Amino acid sequence: MAPRQAQGERWFYEPFAVMLSLSRHRTLTGMAAILTGAPNLEKKTMLKSKFAMLTLGILLGVVAGAGGMLIVHPFVFSPPVVNEAAPKTADAATSAMITFNLDENAPGRDPVHWANGSGSVIRTAQGEVLRLNGDFEAGPGPNFWVYLNTRAVGEEKDFNADAGRVKIAPLKSFIGAQNFMLPEGLDITKFHTVTIWCESFGAYIASGMLNKP
Repeated sequence: MAPRQAQGERWFYEPFAVMLSLSRHRTLTGMAAILTGAPNLEKKTMLKSKFAMLTLGILLGVVAGAGGMLIVHPFVFSPPVVNEAAPKTADAATSAMITFNLDENAPGRDPVHWANGSGSVIRTAQGEVLRLNGDFEAGPGPNFWVYLNTRAVGEEKDFNADAGRVKIAPLKSFIGAQNFMLPEGLDITKFHTVTIWCESFGAYIASGMLNKP
């Protein structure tokens, strides 16, 4: 091959060789970046996964702790025994009160959910008062409330079936006499039962039928 021809062919092919070389270099560089970046990506993914698991663990721990405290608190930090005096009746003519006794044989009771005692509804100059007498006692639990029901209640399904029930007040103590002012305008004659109910767990505690004179 003549020198001039060889020089011309080199001039013609050399740019393509350079481009091919650059292309190979970029490909190899890209592959190296991918290969060297893969472990870092895997590490980042593992770190994110561990962080998510740690966060979930903390949240579950907080929820479990709060739930545990909700259950344990009434047993460890029970409210003090109360002994509120009976309110004075409006006049002698109203001495015939509505009374009730919590049913110790109600089907909804169990060794954990229970309450015993008697009570009455007293008409005073300020309004009607629902009273739990000094013999009242209940097993400890969270967030107990006093309700009035328009029907007989002996267990949870009876309570939940009563659309006309009225929430009166939170229980003040697990032991002792306590008074609860009834809402103004409430007609006690339309109600059948007094119920102690656990709001936190939707659980029946006790109930007693109103004995009207």
